[in-house]
Amino acid sequence: MSVLIDQNTHCIIQGMTGKEGQRALEWMRRGGLQVVAGVTPGKGGQDVTGVPVYNTVAEALADFSTVTTSSIYVPPRFVLSAALEALAAGIKLLHIVAEGVPTKDTALLIEKARSTGARILGPSSIGALSPGKAMIGQLGGGEYEAFLPP
Repeated sequence: MSVLIDQNTHCIIQGMTGKEGQRALEWMRRGGLQVVAGVTPGKGGQDVTGVPVYNTVAEALADFSTVTTSSIYVPPRFVLSAALEALAAGIKLLHIVAEGVPTKDTALLIEKARSTGARILGPSSIGALSPGKAMIGQLGGGEYEAFLPP
């Protein structure tokens, strides 16, 4: 099995200004993932605990060209547009948290990911972990230390 994330992975969080996105930011940072930017339309120019927020994925990638991963914390009805925006910008790994994403939207995303050589974790994914390296999502309720050797 290949390693999807490690301590060198640069990630954005789409929907980072929401309550769950902010919680995920802290957990992923503690888990070793380099979250370099957030994306929330209409909230560009803000920051969340020192991480800049942009209006679009393209704007974030203009400043952080090393980003390869997006963790998507948006409501189910916005998942399709958020994920398509990330794929169009060249993101190769999408982590989608939302439950209840319409089956048709999921099928469209899988098709688009295949055509662009990207991978999707989700929808309805709690995340992924590379022990001792990095975590994306909210595995273990933020208790990253529980996944490390004693």
